Amino acid sequence: MSDEAVRIKIADESSKDSCFGYRPMGSAIAVPGLADRAEQSIQILSRWAGILAFAGALAAISYFLFRG
Repeated sequence: MSDEAVRIKIADESSKDSCFGYRPMGSAIAVPGLADRAEQSIQILSRWAGILAFAGALAAISYFLFRG
């Protein structure tokens, strides 16, 4: 409990000139929701799709250049 109070006090002191207020959120924010997990999965898939598309393009170019 005292750690939370210290964190709030530090945030209070550091944001005195800021127009944004500090509101401590509960631990429920730390748990990613379904949309966040889906977004992470889509990002991973899109990264691998880009790598595979690049490798496929190189393979197609080399096939047409070096076929005998």
